[in-house]
Amino acid sequence: MWSVYQPIIVWGVFLPYLFYMAFIIFLSTFMLDEHYEEAKAFRMLGTGGEHVKEDVALKSWEATICTIFATVLFTFFVLVELSQFYKHGILLHMSDFWNWIDVTSLIFNAIFIFSINMDLHASEVFTMNTLRLIGSVTAFLMWIKTFYWMRLFKTSASFITLILATFNDILMFMFIVFLMISAFANFFYILNKNTLDSGDGDDSYRYVVEMTENGVINAYISMYLLTLGEFSALDGY
Repeated sequence: MWSVYQPIIVWGVFLPYLFYMAFIIFLSTFMLDEHYEEAKAFRMLGTGGEHVKEDVALKSWEATICTIFATVLFTFFVLVELSQFYKHGILLHMSDFWNWIDVTSLIFNAIFIFSINMDLHASEVFTMNTLRLIGSVTAFLMWIKTFYWMRLFKTSASFITLILATFNDILMFMFIVFLMISAFANFFYILNKNTLDSGDGDDSYRYVVEMTENGVINAYISMYLLTLGEFSALDGY
């Protein structure tokens, strides 16, 4: 029976997903800034800006095409997901971890596509930094789903099963590593305040690298880098 259903799934769902993924990734990775400039320029034209070039309307036709196809394919996969909800029920359907990935991916895709279609990134609703963050998570989830799709094929299914089984076996080890990282992150997060309050004028000496605006996240990143042996990335070691 699988020999009958596999071609249907591959041609009817998997290949459309590959096109869907390609449009989303191309849009979020390469076309987002260009689409933003186009939308911003059109708003300037609407307010009477005279310094906007005449060819602005043609500047990001690639982004527009990607957006149209991504929207159509997004609608298709929303209908596929809704049909699964109707067929299996919400509780049974959401009992599978990968269905949570599907739903989460669709939510991020919806926000990303809607913000682009409505040009929210060219207004005060979303900043470009926020939209890039949403786009990065959207692209990441779609790559993760592609990893799961590889179970469709005999040559790759055994490897995917092996990787998933290995990941499941090391969950407890990962939890213990997380506890260790948390212990040192807490320790150096507190100790790092001494360097901030020392008043010695040397702002480069830190136990915690400043990669984000959140000190706790910075502490975890710093301790993770230490576990990888990245001492050169941290000034305090």
